[in-house]
Amino acid sequence: MHVFSILSLTAAGFFFIATAVGMFRFKTVYTRLHSAGKSLTGGAVSVILFVMLNADSTADVIRLVVLTIFLLATSTLGTHALARASHQASIDLDSLDEDEYARAIEAGFVVGERTRKPKGGGDA
Repeated sequence: MHVFSILSLTAAGFFFIATAVGMFRFKTVYTRLHSAGKSLTGGAVSVILFVMLNADSTADVIRLVVLTIFLLATSTLGTHALARASHQASIDLDSLDEDEYARAIEAGFVVGERTRKPKGGGDA
């Protein structure tokens, strides 16, 4: 059990360092969101695994499993919401070759989007 605790904390440290490197290395909002969404969640789950391995009771382990499920669900939803808001705010996409999401909005495949006003000042 002691070896697994050390391995889970080592994995957590790796994920947290990977997140920090990704935040400085990547240039756009979307790639930084990817780094934060994946690596930070992996690090947090690794820390929760460490606490599970050292828990005193089964009730504590069950609470931590519920916490892990909640963390995995909310991290994904939060990252998606931030990426969608960035796209709606026309955040710079200099590293992307093609904007597939904008094409889907224009084609009417995405429901509930606000229409953007043209830069010329006319009505949409």
